[in-house]
Amino acid sequence: MKVEGILALIAGILGLIGSVLMMFLSVVMDNIAGKAALSLIFGALAIVSGIMSSKKPKESGIMMIIAAIGGFFTSSVFFIVSSILLIISGIISLRKSKNNETVNV
Repeated sequence: MKVEGILALIAGILGLIGSVLMMFLSVVMDNIAGKAALSLIFGALAIVSGIMSSKKPKESGIMMIIAAIGGFFTSSVFFIVSSILLIISGIISLRKSKNNETVNV
């Protein structure tokens, strides 16, 4: 597993922790329970994209960026570190896939 995969796994774990914190806050504030569930999905997407980053770098890079944007919009404060890490790892993964395509052709 390369750097982008490790960054995505760390970001996914941090995103899941932030989502669980949002779940605990949803006991006090009823309107954020749905957003917390969505951010759990984006955290899981980040972990899956980190796992498959070495086999399919282009697809996982796109998934990382989607998870970063979606997680930020659903739980901005709780997902901000994860979003930054996911955008960095998504860009690295997309650049790596671009380099692999030009070498293989």
